[in-house]
Amino acid sequence: MAAALSGYSRLIFWLKIALPIVALAILSTLFLFARRIDFEGALPYAEVDINALANDPRLTAPAYSTVTEDGTAIRVVADSARPGPTPNDPATAENVLAVYDLKDGGKVTVSARSATMDQVAQRLRLEGDVTVLTADGYDLRARTMEGPLDRTDIAAEGDVRGTAPLGTISSEKVRISGPAGEQLLVFKGAVRLIYRPEN
Repeated sequence: MAAALSGYSRLIFWLKIALPIVALAILSTLFLFARRIDFEGALPYAEVDINALANDPRLTAPAYSTVTEDGTAIRVVADSARPGPTPNDPATAENVLAVYDLKDGGKVTVSARSATMDQVAQRLRLEGDVTVLTADGYDLRARTMEGPLDRTDIAAEGDVRGTAPLGTISSEKVRISGPAGEQLLVFKGAVRLIYRPEN
């Protein structure tokens, strides 16, 4: 029994020496044969022109929200926007979408290639391939759309044409305005409606 314990103790004694040496040998081979790290290629850098960014400041995916005095919620989003030269100058934006949620539950969505927002005058102007969609079935195209940001009074001008619930329509101007909850879509100037009854 004493001889067995002596052999077991001797084994434990040598394992206490051998195992740490084997562990050190394994660790040293990891460092010796490890792949070299390319520090230059490991860190990606953005290819940007710092001077161009400093001279031409812009916002990416800006969003603007407000509620008019008559209860219309307006939300304007764009791909990019640039502030004016001074805080009082209008900001410009590209690929713009403006959504008007009317108090009576109606909805008007306007999209355009560019827009100008004047915070001082509280006005928004959209230009270039202006599209006006209403919840009650109007799909219109115009050159420009303009309106205040503190009340519901949207006016689109310049060869207004598109589809209406009853057919196709064209005019010189279309305007959405009126008291809260009672806004009307009114066409003005050389209005032409081609009625297409449902089959």
